[in-house]
Amino acid sequence: MSSKGFQSVKGTPSVVSVSSIIGGGMSPYIGCSSSPSCSNSSSKSYRQGLIGPASFLQYLFPFLLSPRHGLLPVLLCLPLLFGLTTEAVAQTVTVPATQTVTEPAAHGMVTVTFTGDPNNGDTDYIGPGIRPGGTANGRSSFSAISCAAGDDYVFERDSFPVASGQSTHTWTFTICADTLDEPDETFTISWGLLSYGLFDANASHCTTTSYCTTTFTITDDDPTVVTLARVGSGAVTEGQKIEFTVTLGRALVAGEIIDVPLSISGTNVTTGDWSLALKPGATNTGVARRIGSVVRFSGTGAQTATLELTATDDNTADNNETFNIALGTNTEFDDTSL
Repeated sequence: MSSKGFQSVKGTPSVVSVSSIIGGGMSPYIGCSSSPSCSNSSSKSYRQGLIGPASFLQYLFPFLLSPRHGLLPVLLCLPLLFGLTTEAVAQTVTVPATQTVTEPAAHGMVTVTFTGDPNNGDTDYIGPGIRPGGTANGRSSFSAISCAAGDDYVFERDSFPVASGQSTHTWTFTICADTLDEPDETFTISWGLLSYGLFDANASHCTTTSYCTTTFTITDDDPTVVTLARVGSGAVTEGQKIEFTVTLGRALVAGEIIDVPLSISGTNVTTGDWSLALKPGATNTGVARRIGSVVRFSGTGAQTATLELTATDDNTADNNETFNIALGTNTEFDDTSL
């Protein structure tokens, strides 16, 4: 018979390894010899020969797909063996980029909310830490921690879970209260993902899928003290000037603005009896006079305004006038009683 394909054999045929089949070049096969005795089923002889890769594949696929050999179910299951089964993907945890909190009257807790994937089967752990920088003073500990003098915030550094089935998880820390008038302060907490979940690496506050930050702003709740003081003493006549200063309890920083309204009144005093201006030549850093008797402090270093009130000479005989200069009320003050 001619050597076509594979035949079942009696005895022990030549052994062909899978590695030698997959290797390039010619592929070994086992086939019937071309001798006349090959046609005699009782005295078959076999030889090992070589066929080309194309011929080998021609024989291999019909063999594997044949129901007789029972390999079709195996082939259908191969995708399962190569990881094509459906598995839970790593959950993506969303972290807030910024958050603003108000300094409390007493030490208070602040909540940070993380959003996870409730359909994911993993429990992910997040570890908080202080990132250098910012203007607020803070401390952390791996055990319970309380506010001390000079602290703006404290927190415990133990990792916490965003568990499977949770769409959100909250983490709390303490904002420390004080009575110090100060600018709004900032600090940054870094988040390290300690398990198989992922942060959103496309977010600007996330540098990798396992590292993100949240920047907090603490809004100060303590009033800015404003003082008013006259320079010199004694009475002045019409046409003369009265010098006085308006001073804040601290210098402002970039971005801060405080408008201080002044109230000018007195017996027989009208708005036509006086005029108000910044004193020429005085150091009035970040100070401007607004409409009426409002003095604006703004920007870095603004703290003291030196002004002059001129008693207008109206060429009218009248009784003596007394000017009272006081701080007005303005709901934009930190403390409306100023």
